Amino acid sequence: MFQAVLMIIFFLVIAVLMITRKLPSLIALPLLAIGIALIAGVPLKGVDETGKDIGLISNIIEAGSIRLASAFTAVMFGAWLGVVMEQTGIAQRIIKIAAELGGDRPFWIALAILVALTILFTSMGGLGAVIMLGSIVLPILISVGIAPLAAACIFLFGMAGGLALNVSN
Repeated sequence: MFQAVLMIIFFLVIAVLMITRKLPSLIALPLLAIGIALIAGVPLKGVDETGKDIGLISNIIEAGSIRLASAFTAVMFGAWLGVVMEQTGIAQRIIKIAAELGGDRPFWIALAILVALTILFTSMGGLGAVIMLGSIVLPILISVGIAPLAAACIFLFGMAGGLALNVSN
């Protein structure tokens, strides 16, 4: 019982550190795997009665790194793509094109920007991207006659839809 409570506390501490962005997820995942195994009492090196290796080093560190390689690769390439989109101005251009395509009809502008935001947030993430896109999108939506609350909701729906499909998430 004590081990289970300790595991939950350890998980919550790591989760809070990730949410507050004090600990990156690329470090938190292996740390969680090793920490929970140590709390559970998995030996560093061990062999069961059939001769199979059951130790932390071979089963969690070695085998786990192989299993996580594809996820870590996707996170790194997704992050690089987001940085490239921010630095080259692609994101700003997509939003402005979406606004121009809507013309003077607020509904179509809102729909085009919602789709553009969803697409952008599939490759971008983080507070910097939210601030950058919000400072572009919200004034456009409000200037065409969309209520501020509705504009904020459109922005949040686009962000949530894109982040749900984001490769790095």
